[in-house]
Amino acid sequence: MLLFNYTAKDKNGQVLKGEVEAENEAAAAKVLTSRDLIPITVSTHQEQTFSFLNKISLKDKVMMIRQLATMINAGLPISQSLKTLEAQTSKKNIKRVLAQASSDIEGGSQLSFALSRFPETFTTLEITLIASGETSGDLDKALLRLADQLEKQQSLIRKVRGAFIYPSFVIGVVVIVAAIMVIYVMPQMEQLYSSFDAQLPFLTRMMIWISNILSKFAPFVFLALVGTIIYIRIAIKRPTGRKMWDKVKLNIYGLNILLKKVYMARFARTLAGLVSSGVPLLDSLSIVSKSVGNAIYEELVRNAAKKVKSGIALSEALKENPLFPIVVPQMIAVGERTGELDNMLENLANYYEEEVDTTVQSISRLIEPILIVVLALIIGVFLVAIMMPIYQIGRVL
Repeated sequence: MLLFNYTAKDKNGQVLKGEVEAENEAAAAKVLTSRDLIPITVSTHQEQTFSFLNKISLKDKVMMIRQLATMINAGLPISQSLKTLEAQTSKKNIKRVLAQASSDIEGGSQLSFALSRFPETFTTLEITLIASGETSGDLDKALLRLADQLEKQQSLIRKVRGAFIYPSFVIGVVVIVAAIMVIYVMPQMEQLYSSFDAQLPFLTRMMIWISNILSKFAPFVFLALVGTIIYIRIAIKRPTGRKMWDKVKLNIYGLNILLKKVYMARFARTLAGLVSSGVPLLDSLSIVSKSVGNAIYEELVRNAAKKVKSGIALSEALKENPLFPIVVPQMIAVGERTGELDNMLENLANYYEEEVDTTVQSISRLIEPILIVVLALIIGVFLVAIMMPIYQIGRVL
């Protein structure tokens, strides 16, 4: 059982706020309805204390879940398993989570409820999978399945990030070198150029103008740049800004191909894990919509869930979405006909994860020559701007 915060109205129209325990948001809404309350909002309960300190990396979380599954499979009680893990780790943030979870379990709570008190570490998807394992009596298998899923998620993230590490490093070096040339080198060269008593080339004059602007207003330029970055990050966190940003990402040529495959891999992998754990399809789609990582896809999955609720098959609901490749509804349709939807989704996830790997390798091979050309052009511009006046010394004299 999970803990949810709710806002609801009673028969008299008075707004009430409180907490309710249920398996998911839909079940929580039903509990409120049974109490003659009209739900307004239902959201996962969030523990505010030490929210920053409680955050655990994905790598540590995978290791913790896998070790916990092994201990439970060996017959150790959950509380004792958590205490053993607490004694083994030296990281304070993990110790704090394990100690609190162990205390909650000794107080009669289930593991899913104990971990749901740390929403900054454990997502709704992870809590739901653990809760399904508790319901079925196969908590150790559910934890192992969750650990496998998180490891594949970690591998997918590592591959995507790896494709952009080298380009980001090269671009960073180029920006630093260009800034040094403009701020420190060009002012010194300007003194030399002034002794020529002649008209400087346009490119040189442009570089000197940029150099003067940056030299005089460098602090303001830096503050403006930092402020712009902060503003963009804040705007992206808002629903409207996030939707706009996610839409832009899906329209960047080259990058959109990779991102669509990443989203399909997440969609299939997450839905496969939930369906195989016995979570109802509508609840699974609600969780999956928040786990894909893109506001546009989140809206598409929610719309598909509404159609499924009205009696339409999931494969038919996804056919109308151009952002879902035709192979996705086709394989889902096969799974629906054969009763092996979870296996089809698993195969689909494996297929798109291999596609992501292939695409990342292709992008890496393509980016290297492009970076070399761009780097050569930037260096060439600086060389021309600096050397042209020097070559003209003879003519000026």
